[in-house]
Amino acid sequence: MAWLRYLTPARTDEVLLVCFPPTGGSPVSFHAWRNLLAQGTALAAVELPGRGDRIAERPVTEPAAVAGAVAAEVTAALDERPGTELVLVGVSLGGLLAYETCRALRRDGIEVARLCVISVAPASRLRPVPGTRSADEVRSILADWGLTAPELLAHPEFDELYLPVCQADLALSDRYDGRLAAPVDVPITAVAGTEDTIVAADAMRGWQELTTAGFRYRSLPGSHLLHETHATEVVREVVTGHGEGGSGLSRRRMLRLGVTAGGVGLLGARGGAGATASAAPAVTAVSDPTDPVELARLMIRFDTSHLGEGGVTLPYAKAMRDIWQAAGVPAEIVPTPKPDNVHFLARVAGSGGSTPPLLVLGHSDVVTAGGEQWNVDPYGGVIADGFLYGRGALDMKGANAAFMSALLRHLRAGARFDRDIIYLADCDEEGGPYGTAWLVEQHWAKVAAGAVLTEGGWLINHPDGSPMLASLVCADKRSVVVELVAQARATHSTKPYPGMAITRIAKAIELMQNFHTPVNPNALAKKYFTALAAGTRDPAFAAAIRQMLAARDQRTRDDAGAEVVKRSDYPHLHNALMRSTVSFVSAGAGYYSSIIPGRATAQARVGFLPGGDDPVQTIADLRRLAAKADVQLRVLGATGQSEQEAIDTLLRNLAIPPSTADTDVFRFWADAVGTVYPNVTTTAGQFEASTSGNPWRSRGIPVYGIYPYALDNESINRMHGVDERVGVAQLRQGTELLYRMFERMKVS
Repeated sequence: MAWLRYLTPARTDEVLLVCFPPTGGSPVSFHAWRNLLAQGTALAAVELPGRGDRIAERPVTEPAAVAGAVAAEVTAALDERPGTELVLVGVSLGGLLAYETCRALRRDGIEVARLCVISVAPASRLRPVPGTRSADEVRSILADWGLTAPELLAHPEFDELYLPVCQADLALSDRYDGRLAAPVDVPITAVAGTEDTIVAADAMRGWQELTTAGFRYRSLPGSHLLHETHATEVVREVVTGHGEGGSGLSRRRMLRLGVTAGGVGLLGARGGAGATASAAPAVTAVSDPTDPVELARLMIRFDTSHLGEGGVTLPYAKAMRDIWQAAGVPAEIVPTPKPDNVHFLARVAGSGGSTPPLLVLGHSDVVTAGGEQWNVDPYGGVIADGFLYGRGALDMKGANAAFMSALLRHLRAGARFDRDIIYLADCDEEGGPYGTAWLVEQHWAKVAAGAVLTEGGWLINHPDGSPMLASLVCADKRSVVVELVAQARATHSTKPYPGMAITRIAKAIELMQNFHTPVNPNALAKKYFTALAAGTRDPAFAAAIRQMLAARDQRTRDDAGAEVVKRSDYPHLHNALMRSTVSFVSAGAGYYSSIIPGRATAQARVGFLPGGDDPVQTIADLRRLAAKADVQLRVLGATGQSEQEAIDTLLRNLAIPPSTADTDVFRFWADAVGTVYPNVTTTAGQFEASTSGNPWRSRGIPVYGIYPYALDNESINRMHGVDERVGVAQLRQGTELLYRMFERMKVS
């Protein structure tokens, strides 16, 4: 059966407008558009199997199948009308299908004049949803989203006729993996409803990442289905071009496509032949890059997420390049072997003296915001309740924005520094294969420096919210991943038996999670806790810290450490700074409810302080605990590494000496803290995680870590978690700290 339903009679046209309806929708969704288009425009809508004339057909649940079939029919239609320009429009789920159809057409060399997406999150931000939605879940979604009238949901034939269609449509989006999305060389217009409660209007700016040929964003009054409720306004935005030539429809064809409702054509609506529609700023635009909040929002809107395979950082890098070059600073994009996965460099030239460069290092990629339910769009850069929310707001696009804004503010004032300052936005910090180790190996001359400033140290508060302690970290904690494996007999789920794989894995997890490594802070951690005792206003907390530091036997140290954690306003952070830690990150077993699986697994990350516990002994202790549950434990390394090689790598990294605090960079930081945060204690410190700085520190180059903004415990705990955030006022104040720090490198 045909996929396209023509809603206008014209067949010899200058423009073919192909529309994709929303979840559960049909071509009827676009009936109001028939009277809004000028003569010479063919309006066609996609009819998916299971509805309308195709009600007897089985619904489709694979996006690629829809895109391929529609692309083939559109290609045939264009062959019958040479010279016709093609515009694809999709609403909600239809936006995703329109985008995939656009990709299919371009792979076949078919020209697409424009792609218009309405009320749909960027395809690149979607992740597969496991399982199949139940009938009750589908009804709930349809009711909550307002996609189906209440009387239809209650209709006796709903389950038979309409429910399978809606389940299939939801499966189309549930099965979509946005990590496979890629930019198209087709202009994209994104239209959002300001009252849409399903897709945040601002989130749609993210579609800019998926085009290399021009982007236009518009927000209009209306909710999720504004293409029906505000048809005239939406059609006007759909037909507004991106300019002349290859970036959109020609002026002549745009006018032929123009709105004609009520006798008002596009010329009349826009005020004459010389009038042009105003475009909303694209995602790559920021009015003032010295405003760290606006710059951080821009950075967050680029989805650079991944889970260790390397993210798409090229659009982000291009945006940063434009900003630096506008400030007169040479900038460079360094590609890696993975397409669109790039490093970015900008070099602020110094006065030509002998002081070696300072490298300001911030990773441009972020961990995926998947699995958990955010309350805001993780890639929307949403500001609410005094906080900036989004993946990377804290770690570390907020810090990147603070670094960059502080430097640009100096440059705007005409400042010169006593050394080159290299701004590096690296990729693959989140575990990909082409991170800074690769960059340093391949392009050392570009990144050679005398000191590195990156993420790491915390600025924490007193209970009343005023800043208490600022640390500049001089060493990273290092870690390995261990895997637990239980093997048993697979059988029918009606026949449980002792020693099933899942229960043994559960027992091993419990044993290891309740295993507390000894309190054993290293020299940097002791320095940090000494400063913490001096900075706190809580005498009992200070006394517990001092008792932990002064303890002469392990039991006393462990008891005092437990008291420190109990009294701390940052208990999880301080626990991680005093001992090795074990954190379970995944578990898996089973694939069908009638089968008891014969294999179960779990993974944990084990973190070690340099100069702390013996990792070999700790791993052996964990292995013995796993054996008590009849579970095997092995250490995982990089691809191709054996367990011993992974352990050897860990030991080499732990042996790297910490960075010295006896440098001008460290002193400039401490002086700047005293200026911006009077009476706040400063200290060198130990980071509880790893950074991108290891390739420099391993070469004897000082690497310092800082998150310049003050953070409460709740915000710190949202790092890599749901609703990641940083305070707006705190981000601005942190940028001022960096501004003052860089100020001490100025030459008169």
